[in-house]
Amino acid sequence: MTTSNVEDLRMMTSVAQPVFGRNPTTAEYGHLLGVMGTDVPLKELLKLTPQFQLGPNGYSFAITNNGYILFHPDLRPIYKGHINTNYNSIDLSEVELETDYSYLDDEGQFKGPDFSMALRKAMINHSTGSLTMQVVQHYDYMRRVMLRNNSYYYTALNGTPFALGIALTSDYRAHGTRDPATVANIEDLLPSQNWTVPETWAYCTGQLTNYTEEETPSEDRLLDLIRMSRDPRKRDLYIEHCRDWYDIVGSLIYDADVTKDVPRLWDATEFPPGIELVFLGTRSGLTRYRQVVDAADHGSGLAGGITGARLQ
Repeated sequence: MTTSNVEDLRMMTSVAQPVFGRNPTTAEYGHLLGVMGTDVPLKELLKLTPQFQLGPNGYSFAITNNGYILFHPDLRPIYKGHINTNYNSIDLSEVELETDYSYLDDEGQFKGPDFSMALRKAMINHSTGSLTMQVVQHYDYMRRVMLRNNSYYYTALNGTPFALGIALTSDYRAHGTRDPATVANIEDLLPSQNWTVPETWAYCTGQLTNYTEEETPSEDRLLDLIRMSRDPRKRDLYIEHCRDWYDIVGSLIYDADVTKDVPRLWDATEFPPGIELVFLGTRSGLTRYRQVVDAADHGSGLAGGITGARLQ
């Protein structure tokens, strides 16, 4: 199998249900008529937890009733163009690596509860609850690691052998929003350049424009939605189609307003040698950036990797 073929694969899970007959004479023994099943793309389960609701550092995951990962940011079934042979038997405790050193004694021996195993056990038992623990997480394509205090929230996916979990940074807080209609000129907050939003974040699922995902940059689609929300003739249509996404657009407008003076500060700052790019990321997905060194000096644009970066 070639690399391109492997990269085209999509993770699936199968759901099956036995079908029994209703004949009274066989009810005691359960007359099996057959088995009904279907394959479900895992991306459909990911829709239960839209990324914009989790913030740039939050993530969702799910495990089976054996503790194996169904999906998780650190589950990598494909490595260097090849399928890992044991990708479907990675345990939750192998990716949520607890490292709370307050539970180590002077000799380095572990003391106290094992929160990572407690999380695993609770999810296997289909419990609903939460806990907080310090974990080791990697970033920058596994070139660096950091300690982070995560708050975990978990519950069962009813009717399935799966359990769903959400991890948020412990300092995750409610976020301000602003109605786009209250902004006098949206171009003052979001000029024509030096800002971006993640290409994988949806700010509305409604088909309200003639653009396709492949043809139009996400920034242009977002600006069209904002203009529509501000137009009295189209506002009701916007709210009807984008009701579930209204808060994230309002959060982005709020972030744009709060950070609107940052580019001026960068312009007035003389950065020391060695700094090529400065950027500021927000919870709503808005990232402002300024190239300090001319891209021509490096042979390529320096801002190209910002959109896909996971903000820390």
